[in-house]
Amino acid sequence: MSAKFISSGREDVDVRCLRQGRPFACVLLNAEETTVLPAELKELAERVNQKHPEIRVSDLQLVSKEDLVHLKSGEEKKRKVYSALCVSRTPIKPSTLAKICELKDLELKQKMPIRVLHRRPANCRSRIIYSMSYSMVCGNRNTSFPGNGGEKCQCLAHTTDEARPCLFVMTFETQAGTYVKEFVHGDLGRTTPNLRTLLNAEVDIIALDVTRIDLDWPPQVQ
Repeated sequence: MSAKFISSGREDVDVRCLRQGRPFACVLLNAEETTVLPAELKELAERVNQKHPEIRVSDLQLVSKEDLVHLKSGEEKKRKVYSALCVSRTPIKPSTLAKICELKDLELKQKMPIRVLHRRPANCRSRIIYSMSYSMVCGNRNTSFPGNGGEKCQCLAHTTDEARPCLFVMTFETQAGTYVKEFVHGDLGRTTPNLRTLLNAEVDIIALDVTRIDLDWPPQVQ
């Protein structure tokens, strides 16, 4: 017996998929048994989660071949939400980020990223950033930051210490297939517009998480 793993899209190896995670299917080829009880699938999920604490699986269930179409259908249309920890060498005011976040349905032109250009065609495609929001990364510093309970702010956006980098988190709701890292740093101008040009600052990305995939499949197991 052999197995084939099918997932709804994919991410870079350094991108975490959080919360409800990513839908997937495991196809067992030439299986001797084709009937599995719900209790057995529940036990299987528990064994996987115990043995591999770095990942979690849930809602394991039998699906038909016809159901697999849900994994690949709407790959260009489904929405995904990302959380990106960003850094800037220069101060960025929260009011500037708030202005950028007023943009809706921002259309991007993205050439194939340099990091994958060696193994993929050098095409250009359009993708959409539906909405954006931000939060500053703050700690104890010299000035209070509205909305953080009166704590002191460590972010460069609220100080005059230009030796300290400015850290902030951007949340993006995007069309599936958007190169989010390249939208942040611009990829040497291969993604336009990008966060660098919008903010007029040297912005880069430190970490990226997927926090939601809008694919209502499979149904939740009660």
